[in-house]
Amino acid sequence: MLLTKPTLKIALIGLVLLSCGTVCAYVMFYMATYATLTLHMSSSVAFGSLVIGSLCGMCLEPVSGWVSDRFGRRRVMLVAWTLLLLAIFPVFVLLTDFLTPATLFLCTATLGSFLALCNASVLPSLRES
Repeated sequence: MLLTKPTLKIALIGLVLLSCGTVCAYVMFYMATYATLTLHMSSSVAFGSLVIGSLCGMCLEPVSGWVSDRFGRRRVMLVAWTLLLLAIFPVFVLLTDFLTPATLFLCTATLGSFLALCNASVLPSLRES
């Protein structure tokens, strides 16, 4: 395959999008370890937060696909990645200020929801490029 300037640009954008999704997924899956070791919560609460975040993401994947079909994948991706970027720091500040299981569940649900909005648009966008 010949790497011309347009195909190289698409390949780099795809690599960045997949990298962002991977990093966000690692943050979500590391949340149980963070809650257990740093926040000193029980392991059942920590793994419950993973379940809550994953369920929110699973429920919002079809909604995200519908929204991206309706408003365009690029617009949905930009809004979702921006929301995730803006939410990540306040979520961790909230977690360290209020050390309750409800706060942990709320934070992982928020991050899981934003991640679902991001991910539903990434792979179809790469296939269509």
